Amino acid sequence: MWEGKYDDAMDKLFRAYNDKFNCEPDEYAEIAYELMTYEEFSGYIHECLEKGVSIPHVVK
Repeated sequence: MWEGKYDDAMDKLFRAYNDKFNCEPDEYAEIAYELMTYEEFSGYIHECLEKGVSIPHVVK
């Protein structure tokens, strides 16, 4: 679960991700969210929305 900065921009990303994938972007147990910066996580969400794939497919 994402426990980092959560501002209006992140809220919009969470909502867009939920609309597209019917879940929150921080619901995947295999992802180490605590190791990501705000910029990395928001970038991954942007990439998911652009490519139409979920977080596990873009996190390196």
